[in-house]
Amino acid sequence: MAFSIERFVEDCRAARTRPDWPQAIAELLREAVREPAAIDALTAERGASARKGFDVWVQSDDLTVYQVEGRRGLVSPPHDHACVAVVGIYRGSEGYKTFKVVDGQLTPAGEVTVHAPDVSVLAEDLIHALDNSATEGSGSIHVYGNIHFDLAERRLWHPDTLEEAPFSTSQQFKWTKGARAAAEA
Repeated sequence: MAFSIERFVEDCRAARTRPDWPQAIAELLREAVREPAAIDALTAERGASARKGFDVWVQSDDLTVYQVEGRRGLVSPPHDHACVAVVGIYRGSEGYKTFKVVDGQLTPAGEVTVHAPDVSVLAEDLIHALDNSATEGSGSIHVYGNIHFDLAERRLWHPDTLEEAPFSTSQQFKWTKGARAAAEA
């Protein structure tokens, strides 16, 4: 059966009602990442990813699903998700830097690179920053158990100073654009 965004979102909504929803959604993503060409074709038809680098498929209080075009060189500021996240890489690879808070300071904790077809369940307390400066870039699907872009409880850190700042999606995107411009210079 060919990949369908609408069916995938419906299946995620059904899975989200289960106590083991992260594992249930991981299984849905494992099936989805087997069809990278279909995902790319559907997101190209929708056009949002080409314009913004991501395409939101659904956002509600308890479920956000979107596709990301993790372009080569894309670097985000450190952030958390304030919930479990399930991410499926269907094309290419993504790099992440991980962090932990030690004595009130954000401290680098490691680096991870994931390659398609990979599905990862990210812990609720994970702090990380996307870092595609050394990868070919990626296509990925992200699923969160909250209203991801509008959740005030999320945390964000300045990419240069690692000082915590109030979470704002617009600030996160602004710092991401600035990091990309600096990497390309």
